[in-house]
Amino acid sequence: MNNISSTNQQICERCLRIDFVNALWALEQGKMDPQGIILDGDAGRFVSGDEATCDLCNLLSNAALSCSISDSEAQGFELRAFSYLQNGIGVRHTIPGAQDSLMVVVTSKNTVIFDEIFFDDYGYNGKYYVVLTDGQPGPLKPQEIPALFDHGRARLWIDNCKEDHGPSCNKPVASAAIPGMKLINCNTLQIEPAQHGMQWIALSYVWSPQPSSSSAQVNCRLPSELSASVKDAMTLTRHLGYQYLWVDKYCIDQSNVSELSDQINKMDLIYSNAEATIVGAAGPDETYGLPGVGSTKRFKQDIVHVAGAAIINMGPHPAVYVEEESRWWKRGWTFQEGLLSRRRIIFTETQAFFECNTASWIESLGGIELVKDRQSLNWTKWKNGTFLLSHFMGQPETQAPTETTKHGGNELLENPAGDSMIARRLVDFFPLIQQYTTRSLTYDSDSLNAAAGMLKILAKRKPSVLAISGLPYVSLPIQDVLINTQIFIATFCEEFFYEFLYN
Repeated sequence: MNNISSTNQQICERCLRIDFVNALWALEQGKMDPQGIILDGDAGRFVSGDEATCDLCNLLSNAALSCSISDSEAQGFELRAFSYLQNGIGVRHTIPGAQDSLMVVVTSKNTVIFDEIFFDDYGYNGKYYVVLTDGQPGPLKPQEIPALFDHGRARLWIDNCKEDHGPSCNKPVASAAIPGMKLINCNTLQIEPAQHGMQWIALSYVWSPQPSSSSAQVNCRLPSELSASVKDAMTLTRHLGYQYLWVDKYCIDQSNVSELSDQINKMDLIYSNAEATIVGAAGPDETYGLPGVGSTKRFKQDIVHVAGAAIINMGPHPAVYVEEESRWWKRGWTFQEGLLSRRRIIFTETQAFFECNTASWIESLGGIELVKDRQSLNWTKWKNGTFLLSHFMGQPETQAPTETTKHGGNELLENPAGDSMIARRLVDFFPLIQQYTTRSLTYDSDSLNAAAGMLKILAKRKPSVLAISGLPYVSLPIQDVLINTQIFIATFCEEFFYEFLYN
């Protein structure tokens, strides 16, 4: 994508007649009709591509949904403008201080219903284009994505989560160091045993298929050759104010079967106790890097300036893009890593975005840095944006009714509320397991290990689920708990398949 400067751009006569400024005025005055405003009643050129030399025509030609209606069926095309805050994916108009802008779409004159399904089609296909006046940034106001990732903004994302979001994002971490865990010291490049009190960032990424000796640990020091994603993650970790990074390739001895088994069984602890997880969702694998952090450049936005207005290509929402296009999303282990993490900074080819259990922020919209008096907001009711793991993350966990036992502990009461919460946990579990059936797993045993990780999540929820289909899920006092877990999962899968086949 290209940022076309106002001095070098070429605009045709018909595009120069489009009155973006008047439409922006109507939006500011609250006079925007729910059916939108027709900016150009003869917009066929955006579909046919007749004005190939006009930068605005070329820009808006991508805003026409080719799947919506064929040229032969259409009664002509028009360019319409709508409220972005009311209709755009990933925004909420109720956010205090949010600044609206125009969302422009090319649509057939046959279209009579402009509903959520209509706008979702545009959003999921990356056809969002917004028009705004040049000026100061504002909350949820679209903006140009910088060439370099803003580390200060990322630190604010994390600080906002830690300081304002309460227990939904800040549950107590492990009271002691995770046994056997090792961390990369980003200052010394040494691999050190994790100690109590250490805070770390985790990296979730796709391994390169190229064989290498990079995982070999020589004198507990990183090898001289590192992939772009690992180097960028170390740089970002330091910029975020942290010293330690966890990367499975280097923090687990891949040649030590016992250590590998032990640490895989602790993946839930490693990711859920990390301060944040950096997700490398751009490119095919770890060799691509984190765009905007190191040497890997970002794709640029398409921006055209016309008569006091800027027309910006927003592209697809990054969370939607990751689910549709990213190889990271299709890998089984990386899906679990994202699910377990309490905070995620996810890098795509165009921008990065942040998610926690309460809020989400993307670089292409003004965010928390522009929200005044953020401490006064009711974050328990906040749910901004489209979440990458929206089907599985961020659901409010209502505390089931309990009573204090004679031993001083809490016991789940026998009541419908508790039963419904347990049922909800099972409803959460099955879609998660279903996700793994569509993902790439290197080894057959990975599906068992991944399912075991999901069960450990269920066991820690309140109320906890410790048995499924009458099969108890408990950690027996035996040496190899992982094998015990695999036996449970295999038995459960056989039971589930039998029930499905014959009932």
